[in-house]
Amino acid sequence: EEGSLSQSINFQPIAGSKSSAVTAQAAAAALRERAANAAAELAEQEAQSTRRVELELDLSQPLGILFNKSLLAETVQEGSQSAKLGVGSGWRAISIAGEEFANTKDLVAKIQALKQEGISSATAVFSAPLLEVKATTESTKRKAPEEVTQEVSLDLGQPLGIGFGDSLLAKDVKEGGQGANLGVRSGWRLLSVAGEKLSQTKDLVSKIKTLKSEGKTSVTALWSIPASAAPQEKELEIALSEPLGIGFTDSLMAKEIKPGSQAERLGVGLGWQVKKVAGEELATTKELVAKFQALKKDGASSVRIVFSLPGAESPEAKRQRTD
Repeated sequence: EEGSLSQSINFQPIAGSKSSAVTAQAAAAALRERAANAAAELAEQEAQSTRRVELELDLSQPLGILFNKSLLAETVQEGSQSAKLGVGSGWRAISIAGEEFANTKDLVAKIQALKQEGISSATAVFSAPLLEVKATTESTKRKAPEEVTQEVSLDLGQPLGIGFGDSLLAKDVKEGGQGANLGVRSGWRLLSVAGEKLSQTKDLVSKIKTLKSEGKTSVTALWSIPASAAPQEKELEIALSEPLGIGFTDSLMAKEIKPGSQAERLGVGLGWQVKKVAGEELATTKELVAKFQALKKDGASSVRIVFSLPGAESPEAKRQRTD
């Protein structure tokens, strides 16, 4: 018919094109399988060379960990919450509050969500290298730690009475000053104030000024103490029928010993800190008062208290025992 296409056109496959497509698909599948096998092998190797560690995190404090993108801890800040819990470089965060994560962004979002819900603590699961655990254990067996830490509650209304050197190392502790009365000694190093890590005297002065401007009257300071001057413990039998005669800081550090009191007769000194009462660990004055009331209600007439003593006896404490 005029004007119409009288011939049909047929397309023939190029020789070998079908087999080439099949070969490419097979190669891609083989690559995927190899990648999956490699990932599984890597996961198995990691499982064999690591152990799962569960830790209870205080969400009101910074973790003190610098993570890479895959939640591997690259740096753990000295004196931080994580350092105190034993987390080390090379640990990998797996989950918090039962939810697993793949990157740092999701971890931060989860912590923020928990805080918004009013949750103050959460269980975190880490993957810790077995070699590090073993090395740490062996190292602990071979030698005692070179340093320990201790918290001290500072009264911001009084001078510290401490002369600092480089890196906030206490060089001169004024006799009769607040620092000496709290048991601080030359050689102690100030690590943080109110949870903020400090490294220089100017940082400390600036932090204290800021706290005062915010209306704070007291603050907790974390110190690093040489093992040779580490606090020792002493257990005393206290009669519940008479007042103890100790003025405590919020962290149960003795800041005042009343003359003629039971505590003075027993030799308690300034800077001593209550650790346990009747075998129960206490952290605040409120807990101590509640414990004493409960013991009296139960009919107890006395109780054993474990005190943590400063590494060296303060001048004030010496005078108490000689006056």
